Amino acid sequence: MPDPVDTLLDLPHADARRLLSTGAPVFLTVNPVEFHGPHLSLHNDRLVSTGMARELHARWAGARPEWPFLLADDLEMGVEPCPGPGTRAHGLPEVRAAVERACAALADLGARRVVILTFHGSPLHGLAVQAGVDLLLSRGVRALAPFHVVLRALTRVSHSSPAAAGPGRRRPCRAADPDVDGGHPRLPPASAPLSTAMPSLRREARNPSLTELEEPGPLGAALDTIADPRERKEMARDLALDFHAGFFETSVALHYAPETVSPRHVDLPPCPPFRPHAGVAAASRLADRLGRAELARELRFAAAALAWIALRPFPGYTGRPHLANAAAGAVFARHMVDLYEREARAVIEDGAPPPRPILTWLGGLTLGGRLPSFPRPRPDEIVATFDG
Repeated sequence: MPDPVDTLLDLPHADARRLLSTGAPVFLTVNPVEFHGPHLSLHNDRLVSTGMARELHARWAGARPEWPFLLADDLEMGVEPCPGPGTRAHGLPEVRAAVERACAALADLGARRVVILTFHGSPLHGLAVQAGVDLLLSRGVRALAPFHVVLRALTRVSHSSPAAAGPGRRRPCRAADPDVDGGHPRLPPASAPLSTAMPSLRREARNPSLTELEEPGPLGAALDTIADPRERKEMARDLALDFHAGFFETSVALHYAPETVSPRHVDLPPCPPFRPHAGVAAASRLADRLGRAELARELRFAAAALAWIALRPFPGYTGRPHLANAAAGAVFARHMVDLYEREARAVIEDGAPPPRPILTWLGGLTLGGRLPSFPRPRPDEIVATFDG
C-alpha cells in the first residue's frame, strides 16, 4: 500500500504544487481528540481516517498510477466530541472556520480534487466539514466528505432496533418497517448483496450505478466472527445503536491500529440499556405521520443519541466492545471503503454532486452551534477506567 514520505504540506512548495498538478485527490482529515472509553486512544478517529485514506488511494492506484498519495495535515478539531478525560471540545463556528481556511489554502496551492475524511459522527461536526466541501466546490474543486453516507445509513437503520427499550421491552413494530421481524432487525446471510444486508446503504442516487453494491453483506459477515450464539444475537439486535467505541468502532480500530487498542477491551461490560428521549421520539412519530420520513429517521437517531449521553454513570462507549475483533473490523472497513470509493469516483471523476450531511436542521436549532445539543456529564459521572 503506498505511503507518503511526508505529508503534502511537509514537501518543498514547488514539489507540492507539481504533485497537485497531476489532479490526484488530496486527503484532508478533520477529527477531534476524543474520549473513546478506557480501551481506545484519544486519536482513534484520526487513525481510522488515515487508514481509510490509504486504502481508498490503493483502490485507485491501478487505474490512476500517476496519482500519488497526497495526505494533508489532520485538523485536530471536532464539534461536540464525547465527554471524558483528555477530550478537546471545539465549537461549530471555530471548526467550520478552520476547515474553510484549510480548504481555501489547498485550493490556492492548486488542489483539483479533495476528499475530507472524518470518523466523528456529531451532526454539527458534519456541518463544519461540509462547509469545507462547499467552499471547495465554489472554487471549482471537486470535493466530498464520504462519511456523510455512513451516517445517513445509520439513521436509516436505527429506528428498527429495540435496543433502546431495555431488557424485556420492545418498541412497537409497524407494518411499514420492512426490516423488522418481531421487534428485531432481520439480518440476511453473509452471502446476501449489500443492498439487502444493509438497505440503508442503498443510495437514493443521481447515478444508478451507485444504487447497489453487489458485495457480501457486512452485517452478517461481521457478526459471524462472534462465536457465542447468544451474544451474536444480542449484538445483531443492538448493532444499530452501536455508534461510539463499541463493537463496530473497536473492531475497526483493531483492523487499522491494533497497537492502540487495549487488550482489556474484552473485560468491558456491555453499555447499559437506555430508552430513547421521550420528547424527541414523540417528535419523530409526528414527523412520520406527516409524511416526513427522512426527518422522522433523523429524530429517532437523535432520540437514541440523547438517551445514551444521559446515562449516569456515563460509560463513554455504546454496544459491546468486548466482542470486537480485527476480523470484524476488516469486514466493516472493506465495505465502508467500497462505499467511499463509489461515492468518490462519482464526485471527483464524474462531477456528480457530493453527499450531504445528516440533521442539518440541528445547526439552526442550536443557533449555529452556540447552544449545546446535549447535556454533558460531570467528570465524576464518567467511567474512565476498566475498574469503574
